[in-house]
Amino acid sequence: MDCGSCKRIGAEGGQVAIAFVATVPLLILLALALVQLALAGHAALSAANAARAAARADYVGGDPERAARRALPPSFRPGAEV
Repeated sequence: MDCGSCKRIGAEGGQVAIAFVATVPLLILLALALVQLALAGHAALSAANAARAAARADYVGGDPERAARRALPPSFRPGAEV
């Protein structure tokens, strides 16, 4: 192998490293966006479940606020407005 092909391989290796370094933050950002989307979906489903429980309790003559709070996950209960 002559020196010309050695220089070419080294230059291509550097290009791959730069492309990798440029891609990693985008992949991390995508992963964080997916986590945020999952959390938003969980919150929406929890709110719908609490609303359903409150409506059911109100229909049968129970306490809708208590039913809604009990239907929420424990981490959502302190800040919930019913």
